[in-house]
Amino acid sequence: MDKPFPAYEGEEAYFFVSYAHADAELVYPEMSWIYDAGFNLWYDDGIHVGSVWRRALADSLSSAVGLIFFATARSIVSNNCLKEINFALDEDKPFFVVQLDDSSLPAELRLSLSDRQALLRSEFDEATYRSRLESAFSTVAAPKVREAVGPALDDASSRATQLPSIAVVPFATRAGDDDLAFWAEGVTEELARLLSQRYFRVVTADAGANARELADRLGVRYALSGSVRKGGERLRVTAKLEETGEGGQLWGQRYDETFDDELRVQDELSDGIAVSVSEAVFDHEIARARGQSTEALDAWALVVRSAAILIVDAKSRNEKFELLRRALALDPDLAATHAELAAWLTASIVTLFSRDPEADAVEALRHADEAMKLAPNSATALACASFAHRVLGDHALALQIAERAASIAGTSNLYGPRYIQSGLYPCLIQTGRAAEVIELGEKDRVPDSRAIAVAYVVEGRFEDALEWTRQAVATQPDNFLAWVELANVLGSLDCVEEGRQALRRAVALVPTFTVDLYEKGSRLTWRDKAEIVRPMVDGLRKLEAD
Repeated sequence: MDKPFPAYEGEEAYFFVSYAHADAELVYPEMSWIYDAGFNLWYDDGIHVGSVWRRALADSLSSAVGLIFFATARSIVSNNCLKEINFALDEDKPFFVVQLDDSSLPAELRLSLSDRQALLRSEFDEATYRSRLESAFSTVAAPKVREAVGPALDDASSRATQLPSIAVVPFATRAGDDDLAFWAEGVTEELARLLSQRYFRVVTADAGANARELADRLGVRYALSGSVRKGGERLRVTAKLEETGEGGQLWGQRYDETFDDELRVQDELSDGIAVSVSEAVFDHEIARARGQSTEALDAWALVVRSAAILIVDAKSRNEKFELLRRALALDPDLAATHAELAAWLTASIVTLFSRDPEADAVEALRHADEAMKLAPNSATALACASFAHRVLGDHALALQIAERAASIAGTSNLYGPRYIQSGLYPCLIQTGRAAEVIELGEKDRVPDSRAIAVAYVVEGRFEDALEWTRQAVATQPDNFLAWVELANVLGSLDCVEEGRQALRRAVALVPTFTVDLYEKGSRLTWRDKAEIVRPMVDGLRKLEAD
């Protein structure tokens, strides 16, 4: 069978493909659609005449971002495949096993691949199979957009989606201070990177550009600018966010820092500014969407309008999903819609508001996979997808997705309270690594206080958990789960009256709340793991009993 395309050569990320040559008719079609999906592949077509076979294989494997092994009755007994697998294992490469037939893996191979992700082709329909593989590959390398072949699709029926656009203007410094100007340039670059992790369109503007000029020349909706001054070891940074139309200034802040560690100060300031700007833009987008009729909104505006709705009963559930499904119909390629559907369908299941949990679970995972496909470098989209897979799908994949989101975000906390149960910490807790979460939380500058509190609860350290649950309700006063978790910790510490007050705050936010329903939802959230669920409910039962 003719080879489907040349093996990849270049500096971009690529996967090494391991397969049995006798399976070409079976494997080449799989490689073709993976290539068309945007992933670079290297296979033995890339060994040129005169190359030393083993050296070429070793060099290609060493430089690959991961290995894809197509497992069949022939490949699982192939000495060449086994050597490639062992080499990849020694190099600690990400490993993806695709079983194209129902052959049982030999014991030696099962042992080697015991903690690797595997996908049995026969267990899924074509769409689900491809979606799962694309999502898995995207945790290692972002797919590239290839040039379309053939006539363009007619999308006249779709209303154009206008994502929020932000121009980041280089922060001004005193003339002649080249060192400070270089440092401020790093702040600008980091702010652009952090803000692009949300669903914003981010551009870097010329120094000194004003908001009106940016609106006319770049067509952006928002402008972020500021200044940096230094006196001795003290640093003063001012930042402001403006709407480029007639909205004026939406947010402003002054930061005073000790300039003892340039990179630390740069990271902390960039992160703090990005979080504040992200929330200010999002809040303003919600206000804009509320000021228009639903029929006039594009897909993005429908998504942000839905974000303002907390599911507390059947009416609010129906309203939120009606907006999200309308957004999906207008623009099926908007990652934000798929991410929100994945997160909120999952949330509706664990909060027992779902009318059809089985169907909603299937749909949530489908939207999670689509969000990752459309926005593989968005920490926000990945966080939502990780939540869905952690509760409803594959634990190993959920952890992989969360780790990729964390690597993209770095020390940033841009997920925000709007993205339910997102992030790496819950995945670690669910896989028995609560102590690791505590260790990370103690050194994390912008921690997920709710997840860290859960880790302390699971470890039975309620005094420590109290500090984190108090922090959670202070930063997320409208999150009823934060109040429930505080009540549970207080109950476990015999602080009965204060615990009941916290519980009343939770009920005020969600009148349908009961401890029984919460326990059922917790069992769904944590896959019925008694070592997690029991300490999260015992304190609440104590408040009831007393």
